Amino acid sequence: EIQSDPGVTVAAVSESGEEFNLGTTDRSGRRTINTLREGRYTITLSRENYAPEQQTVEIISGKPAVVDQALTGLPGSVRIASGRVAEVWENGKKIGETNTTIKNLAAGGHTLELRRRGFRTERLTVDIPPNGFKPVTAPALVPEAGSIRITADVRGATPEQAALYLKQTKIKIGDGEWKTVALPY
Repeated sequence: EIQSDPGVTVAAVSESGEEFNLGTTDRSGRRTINTLREGRYTITLSRENYAPEQQTVEIISGKPAVVDQALTGLPGSVRIASGRVAEVWENGKKIGETNTTIKNLAAGGHTLELRRRGFRTERLTVDIPPNGFKPVTAPALVPEAGSIRITADVRGATPEQAALYLKQTKIKIGDGEWKTVALPY
C-alpha cells in the first residue's frame, strides 16, 4: 500500500536489479500494489517539480507493507514588483530586494517583510509553487511620520556664544541633507 500525494509515480527495484513500474497514486494519494513477489525492494516515489523519495520495504506473504511518504516541492522563486526598491526579509534575515528575482525559496507559504529606511515595514504572504516562479506586486510603501523637538542647553557659554549656537545648529534627518536651523526647531 502506497500513501503519498496525488499523481505520484511509483516504481520499485528488486535486490537483483529488476525494475517495476507500479503506476500512479490516485486523487487521494493512494496506490495498492499486489504484483510484487516476496523480497526486498527499493520503492521510488516521484512527481514533476518535487524531490523524489526512496524507501526500502520487505514484502512478506500475508503481511502488507506500507509506504507513507509525502513529497517535498522543489524550491521556487519570487519577484516582488515595487515602485520603490526595498529590502525583502523573512524570519529576521534579508533574502533579497524588490524588483529582482529571489531564488531558492522553499515551496509553500512565506510571510515576507519589505523594509526601506524612512518607510513603514510592509508584510505580505506569498505562496511559492514547487519549482515555479511567482510574480507579486508589493503593497505601497508608506512614509513614516513623526515629529521631533530639538533643544539645546548651552551652559558655560556667553550670551553671545549661546545666541550664535542656537541660530547655527546643523541637523540631518534620515537620508536628508544637513541643514542649519535655529533652536528650538
